[in-house]
Amino acid sequence: FPGGTPWVVDGDGYYTNPDAVGINYGDNLDISMAHAITVSLAGVLTFKDYRAMELGWDFGFVQKSIDGGATWTSLPCSNTTTAHNPDADASIVANVPGYTGPSDDTSVTTTIGTAGAPVTETCQLGAAAGPMLIAFRLMTDAAAEFDGWHVKDITLDGVAVGTGGSIAGWDNEKFFAPLPLSFAFTLVGINGTVNGFGDVTAGTSVKVFRPTLSAGNDYTLSLADRTALAGYADVVAIVSGIPASESSTLYQPYSLMVNGTERADGA
Repeated sequence: FPGGTPWVVDGDGYYTNPDAVGINYGDNLDISMAHAITVSLAGVLTFKDYRAMELGWDFGFVQKSIDGGATWTSLPCSNTTTAHNPDADASIVANVPGYTGPSDDTSVTTTIGTAGAPVTETCQLGAAAGPMLIAFRLMTDAAAEFDGWHVKDITLDGVAVGTGGSIAGWDNEKFFAPLPLSFAFTLVGINGTVNGFGDVTAGTSVKVFRPTLSAGNDYTLSLADRTALAGYADVVAIVSGIPASESSTLYQPYSLMVNGTERADGA
């Protein structure tokens, strides 16, 4: 995944979700902002926040990773809760404790509320010293959009994390544990006429060649490969990126070089 974060900075200097529905967050969000830190003292993380989220359904999480971003653990910070609607999305429930609802009402009784005054929150990162990643993660379901989660003045043992009012230096959680990229590469030699659907409508000579890519997803045609394809009027290269999961919509870039000239890529 590319670096950076989909979070934005609002007019008051708070990190927050981008608005997708009027002035509210969008549906089915899973967006995060993550930063590398080094825990050498007490490991007390503090920040100021206010929020308006669908109570018991949509959540904001403060998370840490001690394995380089392979796994993330939600922290039980001040004013977080594990209470949620019984029908809340399982993927969201799996990450509690977190923040939900309006910041002036932590009881799970209603989905309606407005953001309360900003408060200072405190999280204990634990005794493990050394490098760590921290993240602020917002997850929403498929209905009911609110103003969202607003966070600023993030400090670790009194020292600012990142540059206040700027998303520079913040990445998303998935950036640290990218999905593996895999590809299928096929060359097709054709003597005949091909229609708009890719079917050979005239002529019967077709050669399909599927070379085995290296561990780095590379391949260079050998002289024998080129000789085998030399007798065909057209040679079509098919490069297919295979997503690691059905939920992945990230385009997988590639480069195809023909006679030293790049003919296609993922730009």
